[in-house]
Amino acid sequence: MSVSNKNGYMSKEEIRKKAKTYRSGLDTGEVERISRLIALTVLQSELYRNAEHILSYVPIVENREIDTNRINHQILRDGKVLVLPRMAESSNHLELVKTSDLNMMYKNSLNILEPIGNQYINIRVINLILVPMLAGDCQLNRLGYGKGYYDRLLERFTGKSCGLLYDECLYERIPAESYDFPLDHIITEKRIIPETTGM
Repeated sequence: MSVSNKNGYMSKEEIRKKAKTYRSGLDTGEVERISRLIALTVLQSELYRNAEHILSYVPIVENREIDTNRINHQILRDGKVLVLPRMAESSNHLELVKTSDLNMMYKNSLNILEPIGNQYINIRVINLILVPMLAGDCQLNRLGYGKGYYDRLLERFTGKSCGLLYDECLYERIPAESYDFPLDHIITEKRIIPETTGM
């Protein structure tokens, strides 16, 4: 299954705008359908089976992010350690919080659900990061919202990273800078990148 070179000469901001426009046209049922397919791929993967400490995320529903709730609940049912990100109040980095109850959440100043608690986890013990993204490419480059939270996280990370993405937002190539950190894998509802991943 090939990916068309949809981006042409678009800039990062143009690709972000296009991805947001695509997402805004999705209804709740379509988000759920695509998220379910992606979740099944993740949960059946060797990548997931081999991981004990997994950094996931809580989807921003208004942004129609890939819904990870099914994955997050399964992580807990499987007896693995679920870690969720929280924006640090005093700096521009993410705190990593061990979470055992998905009802223990609060909305931060940006109206984003974050975990309650102070069981902080060091990035070095994380085996797998599930990364939200607006767009990506076949070279495993990721385009987020432009704040750099995950770039700073991935810079210190030695485990496996896996981006969860709508297939419509996967490009042959997107602009990438020297400070952008490529992922190890990207999963969409139609494919796994790289295709011969052995996941």
